[in-house]
Order: sequence, then structure tokens, then C-alpha cells
Amino acid sequence: MANSDLQILPGSRAGLFRLRGDRAEADKWGPHLVDAREKLRAATPQADELLTVLLTCAAAYEFAPEDVLLAMDAAAKDPENALVCFSSIARLFQDTAKGGAND
Repeated sequence: MANSDLQILPGSRAGLFRLRGDRAEADKWGPHLVDAREKLRAATPQADELLTVLLTCAAAYEFAPEDVLLAMDAAAKDPENALVCFSSIARLFQDTAKGGAND
């Protein structure tokens, strides 16, 4: 996890993302993120769902932009396993936010 002036968050709909923080950082990383999203979409019909759960995890762990791109690249190479992995992790965060899953 690296320090960054940019947060990459899930968007209001599946397949979208939001950039929060420094405008120069957003301008720098935005095009790379769009390219990585298109690579995911070419790899799997479930790309939008995968992107949402991946970004949920990335936001929770405060991934730096370059780490988000690495995760997206890895997910495009093995989208089925990436979806299972990131979905499980994202579900843990959602359960925790609801008051704890393993009570």
C-alpha cells in the first residue's frame, strides 16, 4: 500500500469508477484505468461485476493507483478466479459494515 493523493472507488453503477482526490493524479491515472477496464471487459462478460468488487477491496485496503492497475491486470488474466476472490473479500467488508458477519 503506497501513499497517494487519489482514491479509486466503485462508481454508482457496475463497471464505473470514481476518482477522488488530487486533480492532477486523476488526470494521470484516469486514462490508464479506462484502458484496464476495457481489457477486463474483453476478458470476461462479468467484467463490470468484477470491477465493482475489485474496487471495493482496493478502497478498503487503500490501494495506490498503480496497485489498482496491477490488480485489474491480474484479474483480466484470470477473471473467473479473480471474481471469486474479490467477491469473497468484498462480502466480508459488507458483512462487517452491517454489524459483523461472524458473531
